[in-house]
Amino acid sequence: MKRIVMILLAVVAMCAAVEVRAESAEVAVSGQIEQPQMAAFQGGNLNDFKVWVEAEMAKRTVATKCEGRVIVAFKVMADGSIEVSDKPAMNSQADPELFAEVRRVVASSAGMWSAAVQNGKKVNVSLVVPVNCERVKAPKPVKKVKTVKKTEKKVRKLPALN
Repeated sequence: MKRIVMILLAVVAMCAAVEVRAESAEVAVSGQIEQPQMAAFQGGNLNDFKVWVEAEMAKRTVATKCEGRVIVAFKVMADGSIEVSDKPAMNSQADPELFAEVRRVVASSAGMWSAAVQNGKKVNVSLVVPVNCERVKAPKPVKKVKTVKKTEKKVRKLPALN
């Protein structure tokens, strides 16, 4: 008799444990954090932004004659504005003039960003981008090509060989 009572208690305890686990599993599922949506530059990704910055810098390096690599850190704010760090990221040994120009170009991208979203709310996000700046040689001026008037030349016919 004791044996039957012990088995019944064990079965009841197992059922109760299963119910507790199921409830805790439901709590865990409902408490999951939604995967954040990253900030997007003109609908693209961070690599698209890097290409855009390098293209903008290529237009300016002819005038500034600066070249090198700058690692720039900035924040994309919830409203799409940009906050650029005052110093190069990761102890970059960049030319101060070059960093100032990269900083200005990155800051000019404000309004081209859509904010990051987490749990349905727009949030600030910090980003770090390496930018390579190469000096582009100014194109050589195109020389004017003189046009030569074609003159008609009379072609002398040669006698046929037999």
